[in-house]
Amino acid sequence: MAGVNIEWDHGDDTKSISASQDMVDAYGMQRLKIPPALESMHTRGEAVDMNVSWTGDLEIGEKTGTSKTIASTPRDGTNKDLAAVGKGYGVIKFYLGAVDKPHWSSDGK
Repeated sequence: MAGVNIEWDHGDDTKSISASQDMVDAYGMQRLKIPPALESMHTRGEAVDMNVSWTGDLEIGEKTGTSKTIASTPRDGTNKDLAAVGKGYGVIKFYLGAVDKPHWSSDGK
């Protein structure tokens, strides 16, 4: 692909596969459950990945201006109460939940 400086073919399959694995390791992609994409909600500015966690109860402001206390578990980005607060702001938790824990977008995809 033009503009992508990656040498895909190293002369034989073993060398090419080894170099591909080196790239996966270098970019920390070993545990991706969703394949990377050149075009995505992220590249369009309609998605964000954020790791969320807390201890105890979480006090968070809702778009309505009221405050909500989240005492439920899990205490991470997959929490349904947190997802409801995000949805009020138009930031929707990924519809497959734990498959892509940090992913939030304008439509949940």
